[in-house]
Amino acid sequence: ESAKLAGVQEQEVFGKIAEARSRLLNATNQAPQGEGGDKSPEQKQAVIDAANSFGGTIGRLLVLQEAYPQLQSNQNFLKLQDEVVGTENRIATSRKDYNDATQDYNTTRARFPTVISAKLFGFKEEPYFKAEEGATQVPKIDSNSLRPNATPTK
Repeated sequence: ESAKLAGVQEQEVFGKIAEARSRLLNATNQAPQGEGGDKSPEQKQAVIDAANSFGGTIGRLLVLQEAYPQLQSNQNFLKLQDEVVGTENRIATSRKDYNDATQDYNTTRARFPTVISAKLFGFKEEPYFKAEEGATQVPKIDSNSLRPNATPTK
């Protein structure tokens, strides 16, 4: 029963990971629609939202792994887990690179004499990436909520 339930949950979580990854890739690869060939603020926010969604799905995978230790012995699960860790690391590096580049841009934009041309040509300050509140924490899930069509215990 436990293995069967874990398999159902595994498929559901893997499906959500694939969906979140697809949304992240689509948002990242979307052609820029902003001024000067840059992504619009909405496009930038879509990338940030997709990255946050992907991170939340990863958290659910980790909870599933803890709830069903037999998954850890499954070779496919271990391979996927390694890929997920690598993806998380690439996302973290990209977030840091984005924030570093944003800081450099905003600092340069605010310095004299660049500030004059920035105002003249309408260069606006860029927002930093901000993760959703609690995005770095693994969500707490009631083990009963892992069962299909189950109501959580109170």
